[in-house]
Amino acid sequence: LQIDRRQQGPAIGQAVFNLTDKSALLTLPLVIYGIFRYQLLSDPEEIGRRNSGEDQGGETERPEEILLHDFPILCTVLSWVITCFVILLLEHQGIIS
Repeated sequence: LQIDRRQQGPAIGQAVFNLTDKSALLTLPLVIYGIFRYQLLSDPEEIGRRNSGEDQGGETERPEEILLHDFPILCTVLSWVITCFVILLLEHQGIIS
Protein backbone atom coordinates (compact mmCIF):
# COMPACT_ATOMS: atom_id res chain seq x y z
CA LEU A 1 0.00 0.00 0.00
CA GLN A 2 1.52 3.28 -1.10
CA ILE A 3 0.24 6.67 0.04
CA ASP A 4 0.54 9.61 -2.29
CA ARG A 5 1.63 12.60 -0.14
CA ARG A 6 0.23 15.06 -2.68
CA GLN A 7 -3.32 13.86 -2.07
CA GLN A 8 -3.14 14.43 1.69
CA GLY A 9 -4.03 17.79 3.15
CA PRO A 10 -1.32 20.04 4.54
CA ALA A 11 -0.01 19.45 8.03
CA ILE A 12 -1.38 21.68 10.76
CA GLY A 13 1.75 23.86 10.80
CA GLN A 14 1.58 24.35 7.08
CA ALA A 15 -2.14 25.07 7.07
CA VAL A 16 -2.09 27.59 9.91
CA PHE A 17 1.31 29.25 9.71
CA ASN A 18 2.45 28.24 6.22
CA LEU A 19 5.52 26.56 7.70
CA THR A 20 7.18 24.35 5.14
CA ASP A 21 10.35 23.35 6.95
CA LYS A 22 11.37 22.03 10.33
CA SER A 23 12.09 25.44 11.86
CA ALA A 24 9.08 25.21 14.16
CA LEU A 25 10.82 22.31 15.90
CA LEU A 26 13.10 24.91 17.50
CA THR A 27 10.26 25.62 19.92
CA LEU A 28 9.98 21.99 21.04
CA PRO A 29 12.42 22.27 24.00
CA LEU A 30 10.43 25.21 25.37
CA VAL A 31 7.17 23.28 25.08
CA ILE A 32 8.60 20.19 26.75
CA TYR A 33 10.13 22.24 29.59
CA GLY A 34 6.84 24.09 30.14
CA ILE A 35 4.83 20.86 30.28
CA PHE A 36 7.19 19.21 32.75
CA ARG A 37 7.44 22.36 34.90
CA TYR A 38 3.66 22.62 35.06
CA GLN A 39 3.39 18.92 35.88
CA LEU A 40 5.88 19.35 38.71
CA LEU A 41 4.09 22.36 40.17
CA SER A 42 0.63 20.79 39.94
CA ASP A 43 1.71 17.57 41.68
CA PRO A 44 -0.12 17.29 45.05
CA GLU A 45 3.03 16.05 46.84
CA GLU A 46 5.03 19.01 45.52
CA ILE A 47 2.29 21.41 46.65
CA GLY A 48 2.49 19.85 50.12
CA ARG A 49 6.27 20.32 50.23
CA ARG A 50 6.05 23.95 49.09
CA ASN A 51 3.29 24.94 51.48
CA SER A 52 4.66 22.98 54.49
CA GLY A 53 1.70 23.10 56.80
CA GLU A 54 -0.43 25.76 55.17
CA ASP A 55 -3.85 24.61 54.05
CA GLN A 56 -3.80 25.37 50.33
CA GLY A 57 -6.21 22.74 49.12
CA GLY A 58 -7.36 22.84 45.52
CA GLU A 59 -4.16 24.31 44.07
CA THR A 60 -4.00 21.56 41.46
CA GLU A 61 -7.41 22.63 40.17
CA ARG A 62 -6.36 26.24 39.59
CA PRO A 63 -3.90 26.25 36.69
CA GLU A 64 -4.11 30.03 36.33
CA GLU A 65 -2.44 30.37 39.74
CA ILE A 66 0.51 28.33 38.55
CA LEU A 67 0.72 29.94 35.11
CA LEU A 68 0.46 33.52 36.35
CA HIS A 69 2.62 33.30 39.47
CA ASP A 70 5.50 31.01 38.47
CA PHE A 71 8.35 33.05 37.02
CA PRO A 72 10.05 30.18 35.09
CA ILE A 73 6.79 29.28 33.33
CA LEU A 74 6.15 32.93 32.48
CA CYS A 75 9.66 33.17 30.99
CA THR A 76 9.09 29.96 29.04
CA VAL A 77 5.81 31.18 27.55
CA LEU A 78 7.35 34.53 26.66
CA SER A 79 10.35 32.80 25.08
CA TRP A 80 8.05 30.53 23.08
CA VAL A 81 6.06 33.50 21.74
CA ILE A 82 9.23 35.39 20.81
CA THR A 83 10.74 32.31 19.13
CA CYS A 84 7.58 31.68 17.10
CA PHE A 85 7.45 35.34 16.07
CA VAL A 86 11.10 35.32 14.97
CA ILE A 87 10.64 32.07 12.99
CA LEU A 88 7.57 33.44 11.21
CA LEU A 89 9.31 36.76 10.53
CA LEU A 90 12.39 35.06 9.09
CA GLU A 91 10.26 32.84 6.89
CA HIS A 92 8.20 35.80 5.69
CA GLN A 93 11.40 37.64 4.72
CA GLY A 94 12.71 34.56 2.93
CA ILE A 95 15.76 34.14 5.14
CA ILE A 96 14.73 30.59 6.00
CA SER A 97 12.62 28.56 3.67
